[in-house]
Amino acid sequence: MTHQRDWIDILQAFGPSIAAAVAASVGVMQWYLQRLNLKQALYDKRFSVRQHVLKYFSTTYTAEHPIEREFADAVRLTSYHARDLFGSDVTEFLNRISDDHTRTYLKKVACDAAIARGEGSDIFMKEYNEAQARLRDDCAQITDVFGPYLQLHNDQPFLVRLEARTDRYFDRWDRILASRRDN
Repeated sequence: MTHQRDWIDILQAFGPSIAAAVAASVGVMQWYLQRLNLKQALYDKRFSVRQHVLKYFSTTYTAEHPIEREFADAVRLTSYHARDLFGSDVTEFLNRISDDHTRTYLKKVACDAAIARGEGSDIFMKEYNEAQARLRDDCAQITDVFGPYLQLHNDQPFLVRLEARTDRYFDRWDRILASRRDN
């Protein structure tokens, strides 16, 4: 009977350790899932900005509605929100799109005014077509500019990411300890 009692004592001794290990693993899993959730939320916001820009390009340049003035305002608002979600390259790209659209709109107004006055509109039409070609080039670059920001970076296996993270952690501590030795 003493053997049975010894076994129960051993289980009672390891019980709190097992409970602590389970609690720690649940905490680590919650942290990991929260991180994935934050990455997904950032991806969703970035994707909605990209879709917003694509939507305005697709609705602005149709035969029925060649140019909408609200496009420039919408792109500027999108650019304002995008500065916190993207790097400066995307923000500059959105600003360039807005400027090109404004320039195209002004060329169209000048061309229409020249036609209304009965003047030769060939020069104005040429400038308008060049401005539209610039906007088409901008539209073709949307995927290339937004592409690097629309990746979740889970392409590598877990162990490779863990190894890279561990290396960064120890490299950081090496730099901290080296800076203390230098001082």
